[in-house]
Parts: sequence; C-alpha cells; structure tokens
Amino acid sequence: MKIVTLGCSPYLLTSFGKLHSWIIQHLHNKCDALAVLAHSHDASYFVPEVHEGHTCFFYKFDDQFIPLFPFQKGKNEEQQSEVVQLYEIIRLLKPDLIITVDDAESTYHMQALKTYLPDQFKWLAVVLNGALPIKKETTSVLEQADAILCTNRFTHDYLNDFANCRTVAWNYVGVDVEKFYNQAKRPNGFNVFCSAKNAFKDCLPLILESSQVVSEAMADFRLNLHTNKDDSGLYDLDFFKEQFDPGGQFLRMTEGYSSLKKGYNEQEMNEKLNESHLFLSASMVSATSMGVFEALAAGCLPILNKQGTDKEIMILLKDFLSKNHYYYYNDMLIESLPFWAAGEKRVRIPLVDSISKMLLSVKTVIEIKKIQKRFSEIISLFSNEFSRDKFLHKVDDLIDETIKNDEKVFTLD
Repeated sequence: MKIVTLGCSPYLLTSFGKLHSWIIQHLHNKCDALAVLAHSHDASYFVPEVHEGHTCFFYKFDDQFIPLFPFQKGKNEEQQSEVVQLYEIIRLLKPDLIITVDDAESTYHMQALKTYLPDQFKWLAVVLNGALPIKKETTSVLEQADAILCTNRFTHDYLNDFANCRTVAWNYVGVDVEKFYNQAKRPNGFNVFCSAKNAFKDCLPLILESSQVVSEAMADFRLNLHTNKDDSGLYDLDFFKEQFDPGGQFLRMTEGYSSLKKGYNEQEMNEKLNESHLFLSASMVSATSMGVFEALAAGCLPILNKQGTDKEIMILLKDFLSKNHYYYYNDMLIESLPFWAAGEKRVRIPLVDSISKMLLSVKTVIEIKKIQKRFSEIISLFSNEFSRDKFLHKVDDLIDETIKNDEKVFTLD
C-alpha cells in the first residue's frame, strides 16, 4: 500500500506540523511506501538532497528519509495553480491512500483531485478545527472523504450532522506520557508557564496586561513565555515589555531564538513545565490542546480559556479529579466574550480581569502547594487515558476501514 500525507510542513513547530510529523513517523514502516506533500515548507531554508539516486526534499527522522514535495498554499486566484501542482504530484506518486492533516477549510484542493482522478485513491481526512462553524462548501468537500478523524469532540459532533461520509470519528491527540515526568517538588515562588506566541489568536497582550496586575500584588510571581522578544509576528514585543514590565520584574522569555522552525523540544518543554506551578493558555481557538496535555503529564495545573478543546479537557479533568477526591479543585476556565473573527469563525476573547483574578486567588495558590504532590502522583492516569498512542491507533483503525493492503510498488521516477 502506498500512502501520501498532505499537510503543513512536518518541520514546523506548530500543533499542525507536529501532528503531521507524528503521523508520518508512525506510518513509515506500516506501508510499502510513504511520501509527504507539505505546504508552508520553506524551500529556501531547506536544501534539496540526493538519496538513493533521487534529488528531492526529504523529511528526516532517526535514519529514515521520507520524500517530501513542497507546494505553496494558494489563496483565491493562486488556488488554481496549487491544485494543478498537487494534481501532477498525485499522478506521479499514484497513492492508494491520501491522508490530509489540516483544518477543514484547507481541504478545498481535494475537490479537484477527487473530480479529475476519480476512484484513484481513498481519502482519510484528519481534521484540526479549533473553531466553528464550518461553511457548507467545505462540508460538501469533506463528504467525499472515505473517513474523517477529528481531534476534538465539538468538531466531530458538528461534522457528524453535516458531512455525509461513511465514518466520522474523533480522538484527542494526547501526549507521549513516557517523554514527560512530573516532579512533586516545585521551585519556590509562583511560576506560570505560557505557550502564547506572537499571534492574534494567542492574546499575548491580554496575558501581559493581566500578569502586570498579578506582579504588583505578588512579588514572587514569574511569567515564563515560550517566545522571544525578537520573534517576528503581529506585535512589537519590545513595546509590550516596556509597557507592562519595564523593570524586568516578572516577565521571562526564552533566551534563544524561537520560531516556527526552532523552539523547545519535548525534553526542554518538560523541564520548563516542571519548573512551573501553572500552565496558562488564553488562546481564542484550540484544535488539539497539545500543550495542555503536556502540562498535565508534567504535573502542571492548567488555566484555560473557556473555548474549544481546552474547555472540553477542563470539564473532563474536573470530573476526573472529583472522582479522585479533589472536590475543592476550582474551575480554572477563563471568562471570555464571543467574537466573530476573520474567516467567519466564532471565537472567544478572554477577559483581562478574569485572568488576573484567577491568578491572584489565594485559595488557588494554597491548593497548588497543598495538592501538588498528590496531583503529580495521579495526573499521569488522566494523561494515559488520552495518550498519543491511542490517537495513532485510531488512525490505523480508520486506514483499515478505508483501504485494503496490496502489493503495488511505489516509485519516484
């Protein structure tokens, strides 16, 4: 069986890029041949290589070289050239199965591929949507998928009502629990880790504004950001640093350069989380909540925006902890207001007062110090319920449902 995965570059340090890379690594020895089609892959950053006589881009991990074909993700008039480019690549590769790993709106090119290459391949759509609704023209494309796997329940429930394909399933992406440890003893002070990047959806200015209020009332408060003031993005982070923390009292950023291509690996992320008491995410959208699962596996309590996958996980976590006699565990969902963002998506903007009040809650701080050891001992059970292996096994199950193994040979000529 020949499989092609299609999504954003597996080298990108985003939830979409990471999930694409994990699926590739999981599948590489489960099929006769595997190739990757990647948008947002910087061809000027990565140099083509020669492997087994072929000059090509490759996705490399361990000792594996997976052929990678970059393409530019088009918009409006550019979409036509993108579809033509994908059509030519698919005609060359002749896959039995295409697995798309992207949000629902980014599957538009599959309409043309299914039209001009009818009955040539099966399609498994892994859908990462952090907000709704999904437009009718998108659900009509997804109806042509042989199976859909959603990374959260609310997208599954929505598509189950609109998409007409045979199988619509869901599973949280979870975390590789073995790569994360949780130490009961945390450093002194009150350390909060925040994964917000320099992007509108992560609400970084609101986090900094609320953290300034907390720092004025709590001298040992520290906010550790997984970003660097030199990161390119929407905001001038030098300005916000001067605005909210001119004396360098509470704000800590990564010392090294971080970007979509460079940042903390899982080991480094685990170390940072183990130095923190809380994990804060005020993002307006959450398709996978990978960072939340990583924080939980490392023994961090999360404070999350009341939206998307984050809200789903917090409800499950609260129920889990209450069953384990944590009845005094507070609801750590940030109050937020509905807002229609670009792309006609209904998101929620967190309230500054809600973030600061939650962080300032004396009871919350006392609870953290009181239950940290016990919390660290049992939270891995919650993380194991939603392990990454379970998600990848769900991928396997859906592949088995949509296609049968064959003996065709994959070539790159």
